[in-house]
Amino acid sequence: MATEIVMPQLGESVTEGTIMKWLVTPGTAVIKYQPICEIMTDKVSAEVPSSLSGIITKLVATEGQTIPVGKLICYIDEQGMELAPQASTANNTKPKASNVVIPDSKHANQTYSPAVLHLAMEHSIDLARLSGTGKGGRITRKDILNYINNRHEDEHRSDHSSFSKTAASPIVEPLGSTESSQVSTPITYSMSALSTTPVTYSSNLTRTPTSAWMKIEVDITDLLKHCERASQAFERKQQLKLTYLPFILHAVVTSLKQYPAINSIWREDRIIPLQSVHVAFDVLASDKLYTPVIRNIDRLNLFGIAQSIYDLGQKAAKGTLSDTDQSEGTFSIVQSGQFGLIESQPSIPYPQLAALSIEQVTKRPVIINDMFAARSLVNLCLSYDDRVLDRMTCGRFMQQIKYELEHNSTLISLY
Repeated sequence: MATEIVMPQLGESVTEGTIMKWLVTPGTAVIKYQPICEIMTDKVSAEVPSSLSGIITKLVATEGQTIPVGKLICYIDEQGMELAPQASTANNTKPKASNVVIPDSKHANQTYSPAVLHLAMEHSIDLARLSGTGKGGRITRKDILNYINNRHEDEHRSDHSSFSKTAASPIVEPLGSTESSQVSTPITYSMSALSTTPVTYSSNLTRTPTSAWMKIEVDITDLLKHCERASQAFERKQQLKLTYLPFILHAVVTSLKQYPAINSIWREDRIIPLQSVHVAFDVLASDKLYTPVIRNIDRLNLFGIAQSIYDLGQKAAKGTLSDTDQSEGTFSIVQSGQFGLIESQPSIPYPQLAALSIEQVTKRPVIINDMFAARSLVNLCLSYDDRVLDRMTCGRFMQQIKYELEHNSTLISLY
């Protein structure tokens, strides 16, 4: 069945685009992210990548034609891939976990488009090995695709390609792991590959990140009622008080899985994306503020999170927290609300990229169905390293947390 490919929106105010040049013809086999045409808007000129692998069956728009955003430009048939074995081979080859390192060489100050980085990661390509054909020697998606096709031809001729010798084991970050068998080299990115402006980063600079800030308001009225209903049975069974904090941590972890770039750390001048989540949260005990870390929190249910909060809180109260208990966090939660604050800007502890503050819960009138209602609202404030993370990703991350707390938190099983 043919899939419709439509004119993409290349900006908030962009409503249409003009097909400047088709890069494919009917019958052409394409793989995902391969450019299929060049378009121009009143703001930008860009290549349109294919959203899937398949065969171009029909070009609906013609060169020079202006097409509204969201309107059909061509058809791609996924089921036609058996007609193009080379494209099928390239698409069906499972990506190997590998180091994708942009070295400090001739490409050190070069920037790469997201599509180039995605293809490089998916196909285990060291970009330093490629010579770009774009303007100023820039590596384009076409260069990556040509390299992939050539490499697959080489693999058919030889059982051992140069890349099979250097492929890494499955990615398991070293943080929080004590067994060497669980540790492998994670993917790394140089700053030049993630920032559009080449910058020289010293050790001192990476330890004092430039942070941007955003805030979102969350209605946790239903969550508080849910905690109140479940708390008595939970406390009787587990000898633990049930608060809203485990639910917020669970929502944060769920959202980090949706936007994994935020769950990354600095390592010298490189960014290490991590798979497991280790959340640091602050505990006030004996007039001292501690930041213990819940390791592998993404593997815990709500009861496990609540138990971890309690256990680490008890250690803090007794003064028995070790350095290990307070190290290697990948994301931080700051409970500013315990000081009566309704808005704050949390600092980002090195080597993390972001920190979230939970402000004081306040009751305020909210209009629901044209009527005023008293609702329990809380502000969540995010500081993030804007040299690495962009506003769109962080904004969507905050929206996801809000959605989880307002719609899903009362549906999650405690166990």
